[in-house]
Amino acid sequence: MAEAEHTALLLKCYTKLKDFSTLEEFLETTPPSQYDHATAIEVLESASYYGLASEVARKVGRFDDFVRISLEQFKNCSATVEFLHSLPKAEAGRILLQRGRALMRHAPKETIALVRQVFLRSVLLDEGCQLPPAKDAKRLLDVCKRCGPADQSLWVQALSFLSSPESGGRHLEEIQEVLRHIEDSDLMPLLLVIETLRHSEEVTIGDVRPYLQAQYKRLVDSLETSRGKSAQDRHEIARMQQEIIKLRTEAKEFQNTRCFQCGLTLDVPAVHFFCGHSYHSYCTPSDGTCPKCSSGALPKLSLKEQREAQARNVEDFFKYLQGGAGDRGVQAMGEWCKFGAFDAAQIDPED
Repeated sequence: MAEAEHTALLLKCYTKLKDFSTLEEFLETTPPSQYDHATAIEVLESASYYGLASEVARKVGRFDDFVRISLEQFKNCSATVEFLHSLPKAEAGRILLQRGRALMRHAPKETIALVRQVFLRSVLLDEGCQLPPAKDAKRLLDVCKRCGPADQSLWVQALSFLSSPESGGRHLEEIQEVLRHIEDSDLMPLLLVIETLRHSEEVTIGDVRPYLQAQYKRLVDSLETSRGKSAQDRHEIARMQQEIIKLRTEAKEFQNTRCFQCGLTLDVPAVHFFCGHSYHSYCTPSDGTCPKCSSGALPKLSLKEQREAQARNVEDFFKYLQGGAGDRGVQAMGEWCKFGAFDAAQIDPED
C-alpha cells in the first residue's frame, strides 16, 4: 500500500494536468488496497472532482464521506436516503445521527420512512441505548433525554415514531412532551410537525393547541418585526434615492467659509464635497474622501463588498441554509436575499 504522501503526489499530478481520463482509469483499475483512501478523497475534493471522490468513498466503504459529499456538493437528499436504505441498519443509523437534520429538512418523507425502518427499532438496541418495547413510551423519552444532548434529531425521530400507528397508540402525554422540547429547541418547521402528527389516530387539534398557538404567536411576532424593519429600510432607501436625484439634477452651492478639518478660513484652492463639508486642499486626504464622512462610509462600503462576495459563493449559501433549524431556514434565505444572492446581476446566464 502506498503511503499517504505517495498517493497525494500521484493524484495531484493528475489533477494539475487536468488529465481526467487517466485519473479515472487509475481509480477504476487500481485496487483500493494500493493507495491511501483518506488522502485520495481529500485530494480529489480539493481539486473539485467530487464525483470521483464520492465514488472512491463508496468503493472503499467510507460511507460517512460518501454521504457528506452527496449532501454538500450534489444536494441530492432523496438519492442519499435511498443509499442509506442499502446499508446495514447500524451503519445507516450512525450516519443518520450525524446527517439526519439536513435529510429531514430536504427529504422529510423519505427520511421519516428510513427512521421508522432503521433507527427507533434496531439501532438503539444495537448501539447499547436500550430501546423499550413499542408501548413503553416513557422509556423511549428517557433514551431521548439521555442521548438527546449529543444529537437533537432523536426528538424528531421520537415524534415520528410515537405518531405512527406502529407505536401502538395511547402516547398523547409523551407526544406533548416531545413537542415541548421540539418547540424550545426549534428543531422542526411547523408544517413538518403537522405532517408528522397527521399519521396519529389519537392526536386532535385540541391536544396540540398550546403548541400551535405558541408557534402561531411566534410567527406573527416575527412577521411584525420584519414588517417594521422593512418599512424603515424602504423609508431610508426612498430618502437616499431622492438625495441622489437631487445631487444629479440640481446645482449645489458651497457657502462654507471655514475648513472642517483645521477650522481656519478657507482660501483657494479649496475642496468641496457633496456631503456639504469643505476643506483646504492640503487638509484633504490623499484618497480623496471626506475626513468627516469617511469613518462612517468606509465600513459600509466594506460591508457591501463583503456581502457581494458572499452572494457569489453558492456553496456557502447552501451550507448556511442547511445549518438553520426550523424557521431559521427561511431567515437564512432572507439574509442572503439581503446580500444580493438572487440579484439578476449575480446570476450566471449559463446556469
